[in-house]
Amino acid sequence: MPARLLAPVAVAAVLAVPGAPGPAQAGPAPAAPVPAAATRATPAAVEVPARPSGGALVGPAVTVAAGAFPAGQRFVSAAVSARHSAGSSRRATMLSVELTCGGQSVQATTNVVTSAVLTPRRVMRDARACTVVARSAVNDATPADGLRVTATLTSAPASWGAVGYSPAGHPRLLRPGARRQVVPVTATVPPGIRTVRVTGDVKVTTCTSVGGSRENGSPPRCAAHRVDAAGTRVRVSLVVRQGSTTGGHCAVRTVASHTVHVAKRVHHAMVSPAGTFTLSAAPGCGRVVRAQVHVRVLGGADLVIHRKGTITSLYR
Repeated sequence: MPARLLAPVAVAAVLAVPGAPGPAQAGPAPAAPVPAAATRATPAAVEVPARPSGGALVGPAVTVAAGAFPAGQRFVSAAVSARHSAGSSRRATMLSVELTCGGQSVQATTNVVTSAVLTPRRVMRDARACTVVARSAVNDATPADGLRVTATLTSAPASWGAVGYSPAGHPRLLRPGARRQVVPVTATVPPGIRTVRVTGDVKVTTCTSVGGSRENGSPPRCAAHRVDAAGTRVRVSLVVRQGSTTGGHCAVRTVASHTVHVAKRVHHAMVSPAGTFTLSAAPGCGRVVRAQVHVRVLGGADLVIHRKGTITSLYR
């Protein structure tokens, strides 16, 4: 992809709220960097309180960054870091962020033990108005509990792209030894493009407790009698298949794979493999590709795969 430097985007400064948030703890697997032809925004620190009000279960939503990119389809990423607020109880605190551009969005979540980093990302049809909104939560939060959060918005032009994302519905539960293929995306690569970029992000919760395993109105997916304080060992792989002109596949490749341990204190985590796929030019190979994320629980506690935040992107 040719390098194109664009003007940096402004990050909106938001009024600090009591109970400061902190740099987010890197999820079990670090996210791959976005392409070099990217534009960046300068981060600004914002306080995200954990104490809820009005019967809510989590603290208030706080906009931690906002920016506008040039018109056209783009791959947008937000590097969100957090650490505990000054004066907080410094207990493991949930951080949930949502990146939104126009009418499209994606989530990412983890528990901040000391610090953490989240990288919500996806192909966006229109990135002229993007925001990053954060919320935090901890049991029996004090007025000082919360996180100090910074967010850096990044984008790169995407002349072609496709997304696999199913944010509606109940989360999936996997027991040790089980595997699941999630968020597939199938698309035809236009002529003239030989290599495509692929990202996969999986939002998971280990069943070290029952709490935190609901989504979209579901009952808790973690069962009390199966809670395991050991956490979960899981392998997440990003697999791309290239279709044959006569049916089936002419090329299959695992472009990235991460094996991580989701510990009890982390509880919620993002696993984010990424890579590139070069189409085979062999006779009989077509231009239809299918990318999806493969999840396998290797041992420990049951694992919940959440809908919001589990996504696959193909783009160039």
